[in-house]
Amino acid sequence: MDKNSIISFIAGAAAGAAIAILFAPDKGSNTREKIVRKAQEGAEAAKNEIAAAKEAARNLKENLRETGSGIKENLREKALEKLDDLERALERL
Repeated sequence: MDKNSIISFIAGAAAGAAIAILFAPDKGSNTREKIVRKAQEGAEAAKNEIAAAKEAARNLKENLRETGSGIKENLREKALEKLDDLERALERL
């Protein structure tokens, strides 16, 4: 899920919750408390999603580094093998 989708989902959920609270029959002070509580819950959920996305990005970056090192080493070994083959072929000439 990309960043815009997450933000849109959270914004939509917050708007839906706010509308539901505003149309529910309750005292103004209770309604304001509910709105504040829901906003805080939404902000906390957003922080958790952002932290999870950052962790996933860090893990992906580390995996790419490890895989990249392996690929680099593999290419180096193949290049050395080809140079050895070339050397042997030149010696035979």
